[in-house]
Amino acid sequence: MRLEEQWRKCTVVIGSAKAGTENDIVPWCTGFLVDAAQGKPWGKYVVTAAHALTDKDDCPVDIRFNTKDGSSRNYYVDTPCWITHPTDDNVDVAVLPIDIPDWADCTLILQQPTVMDDFKFRTKNIGVGSRTYTVGLWKFLHGENRNQPFVYTGHIGLVPEDQKVPVRPWAPSHRNERVLVDAYLVEGEPLDGVSGAPVFVRRTIDNRLHADLDPKGKTKTYVEGSIWLLGMHSDSFTGKAGVEYQMPPGGTFIVPRGVNVVVPSMKINEVLNHPDLKRARKSSEDDASLPDKSSLSAEEVVRRRDAGLRKALNTPPEPKTKPDAV
Repeated sequence: MRLEEQWRKCTVVIGSAKAGTENDIVPWCTGFLVDAAQGKPWGKYVVTAAHALTDKDDCPVDIRFNTKDGSSRNYYVDTPCWITHPTDDNVDVAVLPIDIPDWADCTLILQQPTVMDDFKFRTKNIGVGSRTYTVGLWKFLHGENRNQPFVYTGHIGLVPEDQKVPVRPWAPSHRNERVLVDAYLVEGEPLDGVSGAPVFVRRTIDNRLHADLDPKGKTKTYVEGSIWLLGMHSDSFTGKAGVEYQMPPGGTFIVPRGVNVVVPSMKINEVLNHPDLKRARKSSEDDASLPDKSSLSAEEVVRRRDAGLRKALNTPPEPKTKPDAV
């Protein structure tokens, strides 16, 4: 079944501007756009894989959007303030607050209701065998003039119930450890560059169209329904290239084994609901209720937002209990 265009348009390419070009990019990974404020001017984020940024924490970043005039354009962030999971540094998710430029031809995933919580996952009849779509960059053909997100189709192969999934240790604090994470295993063969891509899933609907012919419900038929965010592509189980694979010029080719590690949407929600991000959204909402700020430039609005977020990140949490009086 075809994937609607809106789900491709929520993706961006994250990397660094290519020297000697105006809007081409050296890609690091895929990212996707989420609206955590239900259409309000604030609460917009780029979501991607934290492991793709481990050696780039202090680096400026370019985010390439497609534009409304049919080309593409890099959105430069000099000092990105990436936010990761508040309590578990093995969760491979990083988010960046962003103001979507007016010229960008993109869509945003609404955190509510599209980024599934446990209740949505249980009630939408989603599980092993459900069709999935991984929408991301194919690094060898990412588009010179315009982003070309590739759609990899597959299905949920396993939802581990009593066992965590072993993954390659990427967090600096766990480099020499065996790392186990909560994840879905999804069948498919995405290639280099898809880290950070959104993984969508179609719900399954029990089709009772011919219930009159089978009143006892012994024969069931199903149809595919609406799209939900299952999670984010983190890693793949890979093998060595064989002679049947053509090597790209000057590089190596990682051959997927067809099994991919997907960070559950619930973990993405935990990062989007990071206390510092929630405080920043609340602050923006409070500011919006104050008298007109139209005299402030867009740059000043962004500067104040980022300054408030950095202040929150550098402020230690209040103690849960007051110390005894001396």
